[in-house]
Amino acid sequence: MTPPHHWKICSCALQAGEARISRAHAKVSRRSLYSPPWQPDNTFNKIKSVLIVSKVSRFEYEKKKLDTESDYVLEQTLQKRGSCMERLKARYMIHKKNLNDVEEEFRSRGIRVTTVRADKFRTNYTHPNDLVEADAIFSAGGDGTFIDAAALAFGKKPVIGINTDSEKSRGELCLKLKPGETAQQSLQKFLDGHFKWLRRTRIRLTFVDADNTSSTVPYRTLNEVFVAENSPHKTSTYVFKMDSIPPEVHKNSGLIISTGTGSTAWIQNEIRIPDVVIRELFTHGKLASIDKDDVQEAVDEYRRTCVFPSTEDRMLFFCRSSITGKHISGYARRVELESRSFNASITLDSAKSFDFNDGRRGVLSIHNEDKLLTAELTR
Repeated sequence: MTPPHHWKICSCALQAGEARISRAHAKVSRRSLYSPPWQPDNTFNKIKSVLIVSKVSRFEYEKKKLDTESDYVLEQTLQKRGSCMERLKARYMIHKKNLNDVEEEFRSRGIRVTTVRADKFRTNYTHPNDLVEADAIFSAGGDGTFIDAAALAFGKKPVIGINTDSEKSRGELCLKLKPGETAQQSLQKFLDGHFKWLRRTRIRLTFVDADNTSSTVPYRTLNEVFVAENSPHKTSTYVFKMDSIPPEVHKNSGLIISTGTGSTAWIQNEIRIPDVVIRELFTHGKLASIDKDDVQEAVDEYRRTCVFPSTEDRMLFFCRSSITGKHISGYARRVELESRSFNASITLDSAKSFDFNDGRRGVLSIHNEDKLLTAELTR
């Protein structure tokens, strides 16, 4: 199954990306990623610089796809599809105003601001010095933009989400907005110290070659990893091993491996028993005598067990439409996979995808040093 932003990355590109960022780290060692100005009591020394990763609105995306800056050209194209340009532009203007207000809030406090669009940051960010020199990374958008911003953050470099369109985005990973509050007001609360730190668990992906040499992907997964054939109608086949459980061959429609952050997202919808299925079961005569309230209580309890805190050092896995495999769902700290497919991928957070074909091995693991430093408002 190919994700919306399918991005194939070869090993040489990964090595080049790692080298580029490593060189930038060396140049600015005096301001290490591991020595930020943030203090445990929520006070900090003077922030000098921040990097803002701004979302790509659909208005911007459509213009980029058409390679035009003309509203007229965009409007004519969208009309043929039955879409409304004015509605898209209105949402874009809301985001843009909030982004400008956030930038101005930083500047009014003497903080240098560098803003980059999420699509450029995600695919080919060519200015790693901005990333390394920034005291913090801020995302301006929704949860998707936050995940993009967090992908390249390591150590104690904090990533803070600002929701720039709360009418359209829940912003579960962003600073929470109270009714009537603006993005700028949530930022003011944070900069005034009204927050608590949170370290979200992330998943590390390491590929192991035939000679047992390993290469770790320079990105960490915040929500989920998906392993499957690129064609959704084809069966995914791989050898699966978790923790101390012996390896077994799995055949299914794909494997989802989630963090606590991602346990309320895609995997929750896949693993839960839909209410409509429960209702249909009670239409059968043999089940008519079963207490429906007891069944509903059991189902609700099962659903709750599939959601766990974002800080816990474990992963939740689930095999979709399982054909073979004894362990189709559960928790693990380490998962080893060996592909038996011929056109498959491992996809990280629905954005970054790597070939995972016959014989290739991958290891998914949890490490304390990979946790993402972020924050929640306390008022």
